[in-house]
Amino acid sequence: MQEFRKMFTTQSIMKKIVEEMKRGSEDTPQKIEKDKPLVAKERSQLYLAVWEVKPKKGSLLAVGLALGVIDHTGIYVGGGYVIEQHGNDALKKVTLEEFMRGDNELHARGVNFNIQIACDNTGTPLAKKRVAKKAIEFYEDYERRNKKYSIVFNNCHQFCWECIAPKSDEKLLFFSTLEELIAHHYGYVVYWDKVRV
Repeated sequence: MQEFRKMFTTQSIMKKIVEEMKRGSEDTPQKIEKDKPLVAKERSQLYLAVWEVKPKKGSLLAVGLALGVIDHTGIYVGGGYVIEQHGNDALKKVTLEEFMRGDNELHARGVNFNIQIACDNTGTPLAKKRVAKKAIEFYEDYERRNKKYSIVFNNCHQFCWECIAPKSDEKLLFFSTLEELIAHHYGYVVYWDKVRV
């Protein structure tokens, strides 16, 4: 019984913290500013209160590859699924667990075992349903899309950016470029929080 009370008390405290944060002065998304960082080095306020963020359709997700030296990205499409660009020319629809774990030696995710989600400073995912729709459209029409994988011209970051901004002709090689483009696209500083799997 004492354990139950302790757990209930902890949950009540966490709930109050989250409510207080929502009412606080920092509860509005942090817009990007000229000559200020576009990507935060710390977690969002919500993350600090509840530790994990539930993804929304169209969320940009990232995991570390090669022991965190390289990042791999995908688009959350709902129902616990992510669409990702693989190095074998395929777009794959995988579960959150498969995205986190990887499915072969080449894509072994290393020791991180966390999925990160692009959020604003309030812990709200930077997501639009149309991004998920575009990812599904690309996935279902992949054969006709006829885009061969290239680490330089058609990688996972490029795929994600094409889902977010389909009319852009921007070419992405690095994860950091994708982060900057996302910040400009949504107009908010990007915070990377852990996904609730």
